[in-house]
Amino acid sequence: MPQVMVRGVPIHYHDRGMGAGPPVVLSHGLMGCVHKDEPVQKWVDVVAREYRVIAYDARGHGSSGYTADPDDYAWDGLAEDLYALLEALGVERAHLAGGSLGAGISVTLALLHPEVVASLLLFGPPPVGAEWDGWARNGLRIRAMVLGRQGVQGLVALQEELPPTRQRRAEDPAWWEWEQRWLLAQNVEGIVACHLGLAEGPGIPLDRLGDIRVPTLLVGHPDDPQHPQATVEPLASRLRGAEVVWEPFDAWADHHPAERAATVLGFLRRADHHEI
Repeated sequence: MPQVMVRGVPIHYHDRGMGAGPPVVLSHGLMGCVHKDEPVQKWVDVVAREYRVIAYDARGHGSSGYTADPDDYAWDGLAEDLYALLEALGVERAHLAGGSLGAGISVTLALLHPEVVASLLLFGPPPVGAEWDGWARNGLRIRAMVLGRQGVQGLVALQEELPPTRQRRAEDPAWWEWEQRWLLAQNVEGIVACHLGLAEGPGIPLDRLGDIRVPTLLVGHPDDPQHPQATVEPLASRLRGAEVVWEPFDAWADHHPAERAATVLGFLRRADHHEI
């Protein structure tokens, strides 16, 4: 993958597809990266037939560089990284598509630099408000502590004991082998800083979400323990005119890429033609 320098660190990205309108920019989840996502996100291949698609590794993730200062990984810092990446690539406006951490980065960028955002596609968005200030922050602190003391092996052991992991592992043993491989490949110093920056930094401001005036698609999964229905509803009620789609289960799009692609392309076409 090519790379550009963004706010002092090299950021790796993958650029493919083509189209006359704003490109789609993909932001991955916490501890994700382009090479982890691409094998399962087959729906993106379909979208890239019609749109330019840019995916990148966030600071501290994948093949990108990292810093050890947690402040660099607060929501605003990660959003400014994305803004600088768009500038470096000459992208004036983009459809921002993000899952979990990437959804939070996309929302934050829409608040900081609304002029560069054509639309938001938020998959399994992170908690906001009281949900974020409660269990989400505590979970990040615990993971940072485990990583700092025991490294990625300790995180793998912690993750393995969680009920959702045990259930999914029983249903799909190959999934856990794949997930474990990516957990063990993490850059510990960067990932610890990212966990701490998110845990200790400001949350996404609920009272400002109404300022976002771009078309928004929210995709949730009722069975997702990390991004439960309660994480979608506050965003849906505050983001003006947001469309909400409930997929049957967390990994549904991995097994039904054509259906996810149809949902995404339908939304993008409406957004490009100002029909939303």
